[in-house]
Amino acid sequence: MVSLIPLLRPAALACLAAALCACSQDESGSGSGDGARLYHLAGTVAIGRPGQWANVCIGSDCTRANNAGNYRLSLPLTQSELVRAAVPEENGNFIELTSLYRHSANVSNVIVNMNPTTTALLEAWSQFSMGQTLDNCINSQPGCARSLISSFTPGVEQQATEQLGEWLDTVWSPPRSPFNAPYQADPALDWLDDLHDHLHFTTTAAELEVTDNHGDLVDSLPYVNLFTSSDAPTANSSNITDAMALPVPSPSGGNLIVIDMDVSPGATFNAPRTIRLDASDSYSTATLPGNTLTFVQELVDPDGNVRRFSSSNLTTAVTRPGPHNWVVTITDDANNRNTLGLVLQVGSNNPLANPTFGAAGSCPTDPLKMNINSVNFCEESLDGSSIYGTCVPVTSGPSQSIHSPARCSTTTQNGGSLLGVCTELPIELRVFYYVNPLSVSGESFAAQRSRLAQDCSSAGMSWSNQP
Repeated sequence: MVSLIPLLRPAALACLAAALCACSQDESGSGSGDGARLYHLAGTVAIGRPGQWANVCIGSDCTRANNAGNYRLSLPLTQSELVRAAVPEENGNFIELTSLYRHSANVSNVIVNMNPTTTALLEAWSQFSMGQTLDNCINSQPGCARSLISSFTPGVEQQATEQLGEWLDTVWSPPRSPFNAPYQADPALDWLDDLHDHLHFTTTAAELEVTDNHGDLVDSLPYVNLFTSSDAPTANSSNITDAMALPVPSPSGGNLIVIDMDVSPGATFNAPRTIRLDASDSYSTATLPGNTLTFVQELVDPDGNVRRFSSSNLTTAVTRPGPHNWVVTITDDANNRNTLGLVLQVGSNNPLANPTFGAAGSCPTDPLKMNINSVNFCEESLDGSSIYGTCVPVTSGPSQSIHSPARCSTTTQNGGSLLGVCTELPIELRVFYYVNPLSVSGESFAAQRSRLAQDCSSAGMSWSNQP
């Protein structure tokens, strides 16, 4: 029997007993108005820094990432799809990234990250298996993208990721999926984001190359080693060390369009509320007075649904609590472009009237730090919470957690099935508990659920087997 860790709200939850828990990302989907099942993608767009305000798309269905590079996209899906992101740079250019959503009918809440490693592995696979660049495969060859998706199996992905880690050796820390493991777009917190700050992948017809921040070649890995060999050579260690020591260049700056954003009643308010979004004081230094600017304003709700407007100044209603992204893109007559965003923190006039949770993400047990004594849990704050706003990860003890842009899984987490959910509405919090597959206690699923339910109820909280 494991004693309960002090979770993120220790005073409120200290009286709950321990759970033996587990992990995998997955949540039952909600239905759209016509009965179609929605699949909920969430993840992080990162390039060694957050992919702020990135346009994230599956086909023509798009959303926007926030200032931390986190996004959500909810849509009906029937098959695996490539997910693409365009990260706006300060100078008006874009950095394009690609990743892969793997469809499973029973898994409707999925983490899909987009970063230079996901892009490089898919680009390399396109070169190796399709004989052409990823862009050419997607845009110019009918059927090529579908063939690439079906052939880039979980086994191929795992092989390539492991071989990449073997090749990069000491700078590739623990086993890690760049595609769907929780990712923090901060090189001070996430070793993979730090790697992306210093090592840059490029692909040729035959090999994956890595260059440093001076543009010099660090080393190269033939695709045959990346995708088919059981052994990968180790990259030149001295070159890797030197590359990781180089300073990180500042993002290329300077944009001829200056965006001025003003929201009334302010960036923090309670819903329901009519707000004014005004970017009309924006201007371009490249055009003469009187020349026109083209505006696209996007208001993104906590599920990633986007309302788009072509006006520079508008009023619109916000009806639900949770963080919203307001993103403005302006193009001038000379085809200069700039994109800027702002996160609107939307509370609720009556958060307990119709409570929903997880709009600001969740804090699940860190799969890389689980052991036999860990409680496998996941925390969600009430949408529009006036107390906490968002969860804060536990960073010490046997049950450490990490922030995820996705909601808590309603089925499994870290390999263990959902035991149930303990909700304490007055403190605007709920905690999911899962079986810990590493535990050696021998306690049955039914016994764990019964014990947790009793402890939750005895503490004056509300237990349910499903959220």
